Formats: sequence, structure tokens, C-alpha cells
Amino acid sequence: MKYYAYRWIGKKKVSIMRRESEEACRARLSEKHEFLGEVEGPPSGVFGESSWIWDGEKVVCDLVEIRRNKIETIRTMRNEKLKETDFDWVNHSSRGSSGARDRKKVESIKIKLRDMIPLQEEKLNLMTDANQIESYEPEWPVE
Repeated sequence: MKYYAYRWIGKKKVSIMRRESEEACRARLSEKHEFLGEVEGPPSGVFGESSWIWDGEKVVCDLVEIRRNKIETIRTMRNEKLKETDFDWVNHSSRGSSGARDRKKVESIKIKLRDMIPLQEEKLNLMTDANQIESYEPEWPVE
């Protein structure tokens, strides 16, 4: 199987199709599509169709879109962790003064989780390789 790129005529975003041959790929396209040719397989991850663009000469990864997708993934995971800390905070609060120290720890973690996204965006903006962005895992705050 080979990878072939195409796009809607006049559009910058590119789609990748996996087919046995160029002819098999062209057979799937309509007159509204522009066949761009064979491309190397996509990077190891699946970034979605919005992650590929035509730069006028070749198909390239849209690093801005890949970073945006990664941040959304991190944001989703962070939101789940915030829900967990909400439960912990309520649990420690219900114990009154005996849970005050633990409640303060949970509050500290919640603040770090809330402040995470801008820090992660800074780190991802320094990365120039799609596979590096995809494999990046943030350091999660712990007690």
C-alpha cells in the first residue's frame, strides 16, 4: 500500500489516501479534487486530515494544527484530573480540621493543573517535529 495526497481544488488542506496504486487513488477522486501525488507515509501518529497542507510544492505537516490537537488532548486529560481533585477536595473538606492539610495539598495541585495549559503551549511551540509533538507527555503535578 502507498500513500497519495489530494485536496479540493484551490484549498490548502490536504487529505491522504492509502491505496494499492495511483490509479486506484485517482479512481476515488472527482473533478473537484486535485491529485498531488505519492507521499511518504504519515508520521507514526494519526493527526487527522487537518494536519496536512499543500505548501505550493509538496505536502507538509501543519505543525500549528498538530500542536492545537495535542493541546486539546492535554486539556481533556487535565480536565479529568481536575474532576478527580474536586472529589478529593470535597472528601478532605468533609473531615473538618483533620483534613485541612490534605485539602491544602489538593488545592495546590488544582492550581498547578489550572496553570498547565499555557506552560504546555510554550513547550509545544518550541518543537518543530510532528513526531516529537505527538509523543510529548506533560509532567503532571503530584502531591
